[in-house]
Amino acid sequence: MIDYVEALESQTSRGRSMHRAILALFMAGALQPTDYPVNDPLMKTYKAAVRAAFQKEIDEGDQARDQISSIVENPTNNPEDAADDAFAQAAAAVKHRLSRNRVHLEHLTAHLGGFKPRNRDELRSEHEQALLSAVGLRPPEWDRSDGERDFEEIWHNGHVPLDARIFAQRPCDTCASRTTSMPTSRVGQREILNSACFCQLNRARAIGGAVSMLIANVRDLVLQNPDDQFLQSIVNICSNTALRFLLREPRKVAPSRPESIVPSTLFFLHDCRWLRSGAALLTQIALLRLSDANVHASIPAFVARAMSEAMRRGRLLRSDGGVELLLALDGTVHAAELLKLSEQHHR
Repeated sequence: MIDYVEALESQTSRGRSMHRAILALFMAGALQPTDYPVNDPLMKTYKAAVRAAFQKEIDEGDQARDQISSIVENPTNNPEDAADDAFAQAAAAVKHRLSRNRVHLEHLTAHLGGFKPRNRDELRSEHEQALLSAVGLRPPEWDRSDGERDFEEIWHNGHVPLDARIFAQRPCDTCASRTTSMPTSRVGQREILNSACFCQLNRARAIGGAVSMLIANVRDLVLQNPDDQFLQSIVNICSNTALRFLLREPRKVAPSRPESIVPSTLFFLHDCRWLRSGAALLTQIALLRLSDANVHASIPAFVARAMSEAMRRGRLLRSDGGVELLLALDGTVHAAELLKLSEQHHR
């Protein structure tokens, strides 16, 4: 209890609002539901606070999306003029976001991961479509009627994605029922949040947050050290999975932005195939780091669990690099648990 209160006080003392302080604790996994009885007052309070923080971030976290949504939902003119205004607003928002550094990152990572680089117009078009899809003005790319999806195809480098078998399966019934709306819309995100128990939310936080942070970290390191063969081998693994899109995107999850854990968690939660792909990737990279072909796949999770139990999360949360370490440990543990459950499910 004292450790939790101290951790919360340390976050609010940094000038963070209460809801973002709660999200900082959630990102670090400050309280684990498996460590507390079901009716524990502290855990019940924490769960409610996390859900309220998620709800506030869903309602207020994406200003560009919400401005476009407001134009569509409350038109001052006829619907056609409102649609034109929404498209113009999306174009203006993307122009503001699409910096020279973003285009430069695209070309650097395209070479690094073996992608075909997108030019500025292609990036602009994709960002605009993402915003318009989130407010229902365009169909999302992954709902194309022809059924063809990028991760089901052979990459242009001739490789079959390592997680192709995962995505060849249809979404499970639970995931399919989470929302009928676009997952990045306000309605869709609310429905995804409300459809999940806290343990599911915590698992998506751990695996999704760990994967997002790991890929961004390794990418930045290998760009600084292009001759590092170990880092390059990790990038090669990442670039041959459906999660390779994270290599070419700006950092999605960062401890300095605790609110960033919200869209990451909801994205990985809305389709368990992304979770299973992330879990497999985390496990494979953890085994690679052990540098021993004879190590059993359960060893990384065993080590991560032992390290996590030996640490005081509240204290580590306040240290440099503490949140990244906690996410990496939690991600590895939850990945092993999810893959074991997945194996049982498909027997």
